[in-house]
Amino acid sequence: MARLATAINNYQTNNNGRLPGNGAATVTPCEPGGPTFGDIPTGDTQVACNFIRQYMNSATAQASDDSEFLDPSGDPYKLHISNYDNASNAAKSGNMTFADKIVYVVTGGRCNGENIEKSNNSRDYAIRYKMEGSGTYCKDSQ
Repeated sequence: MARLATAINNYQTNNNGRLPGNGAATVTPCEPGGPTFGDIPTGDTQVACNFIRQYMNSATAQASDDSEFLDPSGDPYKLHISNYDNASNAAKSGNMTFADKIVYVVTGGRCNGENIEKSNNSRDYAIRYKMEGSGTYCKDSQ
């Protein structure tokens, strides 16, 4: 997850402080179909997938290569990006399951323990993920 935070910071640097998803009014999901780079969808409507493709995988990645955004068991993470007002309850404070392997990025949010609350700074973001053992990981840009 620290690598994801670094990638988001790199994205901000390259995009005049904007965050991935451009304050999306709805959730922009990326749910790869398998563990290879070629299983990550492309296209203009695939904001989260394009983020993975451009910032989480190496520049030389080929379609047959393993995705580089994998959990420790080798399965690809799913990435959901949304702004705080449109984020799902699971993204902010609800129950999540490890088996779903969804990493939530909530723009305009910050961590309060294991949950995400609204931030007054639109350039803030929080990452939330259900850990394998127990508990929920929450890291923000603060």
